[in-house]
Amino acid sequence: MMDCLLAFIVLSYVTCIVNSASIESPPHNGTKLLVKVGNNFTRECTGTNMDLVLDDLYWTKDGVKVNAKQIIEPRFAATNRYSAKLVVLKFALRGSLKLTLFVTGATLYDDGVYRCVISTDTTQYIQSTVVIQEAVKSVKLYVDTGSNSVNGNLQPFGPSLKVTAGTKLDVKCEVDGGHPKPSVRLFLIDNGGRKEREKYKASTMDNTTSAGAYPLAITSTFYTYNCNGIYPLAYQTFYTVIHHENLAATEERNGNYISCLAYVEGLAEYEDKTKLDIEATDNNDQKP
Repeated sequence: MMDCLLAFIVLSYVTCIVNSASIESPPHNGTKLLVKVGNNFTRECTGTNMDLVLDDLYWTKDGVKVNAKQIIEPRFAATNRYSAKLVVLKFALRGSLKLTLFVTGATLYDDGVYRCVISTDTTQYIQSTVVIQEAVKSVKLYVDTGSNSVNGNLQPFGPSLKVTAGTKLDVKCEVDGGHPKPSVRLFLIDNGGRKEREKYKASTMDNTTSAGAYPLAITSTFYTYNCNGIYPLAYQTFYTVIHHENLAATEERNGNYISCLAYVEGLAEYEDKTKLDIEATDNNDQKP
């Protein structure tokens, strides 16, 4: 039995096909790449034992083809941020190719799964996930006393909220921006927590009680985004809202702060807070 299929070409050379093309597995195969908004990133792959005439390498993003050789597909070319470079590493009847995808000025649109595929055998591929990181844009704390809502601000110690002892407070924190989904925490902070600021910050990462910062249980969470513009130039704005109901304004909590802190891991933190100014009454509810 013949081991090779012989094909005589007009130029009088013989091609011996003994096995199929394959993709080398680079260190980033199957990994996650974190990229801050505005930064550049690259993805690359190498195909070996390839027919340099029939075989090709190309990238896809979330299943959509990005390039054919060095030509970027229209929907990605429209961003003016994608480019590709194809290099022949080994020129032979069964050679090697290296394909590098370049993305500049990353936006949330670039978040997704990138896969490098051999054109003649789509079961041969490598892939990695690119996560675009965007910092929280703003945090706003709302406290509802039952009669009116008081908005906090980003001043060092925030405004005072004057209430009567026994009042039940509904607390809501609204976060604009942040990708991937930001961590958002509500805290009741006593004077010790305010004085031990660094310990307080550390306690927010695992939502534990430390240095006078007491986590408030979240009764509801809402997370969504709006898309504006024409695909693929869409601009996405993310919103996160968390809610804590029926916080008791007891006399012991006079001078405490209600604080909301939000952050995307590795990026800047944002906080909004309101100081409680609680007036004593003869008949107040001291329920904790």
